[in-house]
Amino acid sequence: MFVILNNAEQKLATYIAKMRFITKREAGFPISKIGPQSFLDTDREGFAGEISYCKVMNLYPDLTIGTDIPEFDCILPSGEKIDVKTTKYRNGHLIATTNKIKHPPDIYVLVIGTFPEYSIIGEISASFLLRPENIKDFGMGDTYAVTQSELKPCHPLQ
Repeated sequence: MFVILNNAEQKLATYIAKMRFITKREAGFPISKIGPQSFLDTDREGFAGEISYCKVMNLYPDLTIGTDIPEFDCILPSGEKIDVKTTKYRNGHLIATTNKIKHPPDIYVLVIGTFPEYSIIGEISASFLLRPENIKDFGMGDTYAVTQSELKPCHPLQ
C-alpha cells in the first residue's frame, strides 16, 4: 500500500517530531538514533511512517508530546497495540531493540520510504519477532530483525 502524505500531514509529522525531540532532550532521555541522518529527520521519518500506516488503516496516531512517551504508536479497534517501524531502505528489515522484550506491542509494522512518500510493507506479531533466533547485529549491537518476506500483509480496516 503506497501513501503520499498531504500538506497537513507533512506539517503534523514535522511538528510532532520536533516537539518530541525537544521535550525528550529537555527531560534527559537518551538519543536512540542510528545512522548519519539528523535527529529531526530520524524523528520525522518515524512519525511520518506512523501517520502513513494510520492513514491506510483509518486510525489516529498517538499525538502525545512531552515526557510521557507513547508506548505504542496506535491501537486497533480490537485493542491490539501497534509499533510502526520506518526505514528508507527498500530492502530494509523490520527491526526492534532488544529492550522491547520487556513491554512489547502486539504487532510490529514495517513502513518503507522517505518523507513524504511511504509504502506499508507488512506486519508481524511480537511473539514471532521477539525470538532468540531473530537477534541480529547490523554493526550497532544486537537487535531483533526479520526480512520483508517474513511479514504478513496489512489489511485496512473498514
